[in-house]
Amino acid sequence: LMIGFPVEQAEGITSYGGNGLVRVQSANNVYSGALWGTINLDYAQKSHSSGDFTFRDGTGAISLLYGVHRYLEIGINQTIYQDRVFSSAGPALGPLRISLKGNVPTSQPPTINFGAQIFVSIPVGAASNVHWESYISPSASVGGMIIMSLDSNPLDLNRSKRLHFNAGIIYHNDKNKFATIEIVQPGKGVIGPSANGKNSLQTIFGVGLQAPLRDNIHFFTELTGEYFMDLNPNTAIAAEGSDISTYVRITPGIRYQF
Repeated sequence: LMIGFPVEQAEGITSYGGNGLVRVQSANNVYSGALWGTINLDYAQKSHSSGDFTFRDGTGAISLLYGVHRYLEIGINQTIYQDRVFSSAGPALGPLRISLKGNVPTSQPPTINFGAQIFVSIPVGAASNVHWESYISPSASVGGMIIMSLDSNPLDLNRSKRLHFNAGIIYHNDKNKFATIEIVQPGKGVIGPSANGKNSLQTIFGVGLQAPLRDNIHFFTELTGEYFMDLNPNTAIAAEGSDISTYVRITPGIRYQF
């Protein structure tokens, strides 16, 4: 669920701070001087195989996006509530993400638009290395992303069929940030204890499609995921036994303008 202002805009603020869908970003920027805000709420649950209890994961975040220039925007995303699944610890404050995104200047609205973003994630709360979420480092992370958007009607994006491509990389300074643990994998037994001597390097990707159904109703869907080129061996994802995160998501939805 995403709630935002101004209500006349059929766009949102992504978890990485730029304008777009839920996680996939648009190469277009907000107008100079424009201020957008959103409240993002996510929830998932899964029953234990015994049926005796249920794991629940909720996330709440607030975001602000400001148009510094026609071709430049700055975003702030703060996770204010993060459940910690499979942990006895309760919910906690999550990371603060600050981003700067620009696109290629053009003389007129283009059919193909290119952009790029840099961002930093700062751990202001106790929520890190959380199951069922894209990886959250317990220390500062920096990243960048390249973005391409295709539009059927670049003169009126509210009536345009849009296709977005995102690809990026995030460097996590998480070396020696976890207690050394024994890793147990099915069929392999104990393969630890592991060393802490590696920072994680994560690639991210996303593809998003949006199309107007009516003037005030838009359909969208997106595919997002991540792959670790290097992975701290004591992260939750390493314990799952794969460099490919299980958190590959297909997210369809409807966006309604009041």
